[in-house]
Amino acid sequence: MFSSSSIFFFFFLQRTLLRLLMMSSSPSAFPISSSFTDPSILITVKTTVANHRSRVEDALATWASSASRLREENTQILFVTDSPPQPPSPLIQPTKCPRGHTNAALCCKMAAELRMALQRSPDFWCHFDDDNFVLLANLRDFLRQFRPEFDDLYLGRASTSGPVTIPQLVDRPELLALHPRERHFWFGTGGAGLCLSASTLRKLRDFVSGTHHQQQKRQFEWLCAQLGVPDDVTLGFILESLLGIPLTRSDRLHSHLDRVDAIPRSQLADQISLSGSWPDDNLVNVPEHLRPHDGNDLLRFRSLHKFIWRRDGKEKRRRTKFNKNYKKKTNNLIST
Repeated sequence: MFSSSSIFFFFFLQRTLLRLLMMSSSPSAFPISSSFTDPSILITVKTTVANHRSRVEDALATWASSASRLREENTQILFVTDSPPQPPSPLIQPTKCPRGHTNAALCCKMAAELRMALQRSPDFWCHFDDDNFVLLANLRDFLRQFRPEFDDLYLGRASTSGPVTIPQLVDRPELLALHPRERHFWFGTGGAGLCLSASTLRKLRDFVSGTHHQQQKRQFEWLCAQLGVPDDVTLGFILESLLGIPLTRSDRLHSHLDRVDAIPRSQLADQISLSGSWPDDNLVNVPEHLRPHDGNDLLRFRSLHKFIWRRDGKEKRRRTKFNKNYKKKTNNLIST
């Protein structure tokens, strides 16, 4: 006779073998890896020396510092700039890129960001600008739905009403030699933030690390110069038109081009990224009493940080109180 424990063991073994057999026979079933449940994320933030004492300091004091409070061990944040910071910081990575807001400067920094991502091989790489406020927990929750090793993710927000086209493709044989699949394509605006999966990064390698065979220039910077467009448009051209990876759009990403002042206060904590512009007064709507009166919070990063953490703290305390009351009521029911 078999004991009850033996019967349970054989039943459990049978169910486990059946589940493994079903997974191996299904072409769409992939084993869930630890990187899928808790992916590694590299965030690079484009900035310039003129913003080291303002936007970079605001970001480091607010959303970038929340990585430790949220226990985001798998999230690395680096600021990519054009001059060494004073004092030096391991979080601020200088490049040899020119200063300014020209296409050449922007493309040089974007290429540097992409090379950092290829060197570090994260599950996801995300780019933001220094006028973005990133809600790290929301970003991670959103990325968890994708499989970085298998899904060709190009996440962003389009800032145009329709796909764009580049007239230079018509009379540039060196560009046509790249065999673009489409001359019309979408691109995610860099000012709202964009993310690529590990699978997408691997396919980008030749366009980032390679050099143009005739001029010995880095391929990404060469493409930027030939197309005559900014870095985010060039990236969209490579991904959508050359590699056939479509833009996955999210309206929870925001640039200074969006009316962030129109986002209801109750929905601020639900976004992935926020931004703003000053002195246009296109700023997030945070309570007046949280705003400093010394004029040192031009984009309201610091007051927004206080607002979100206070809101989350109240929600956490409310849930804790509810759980305690629920547990107390349950214990009373059991005892009676």
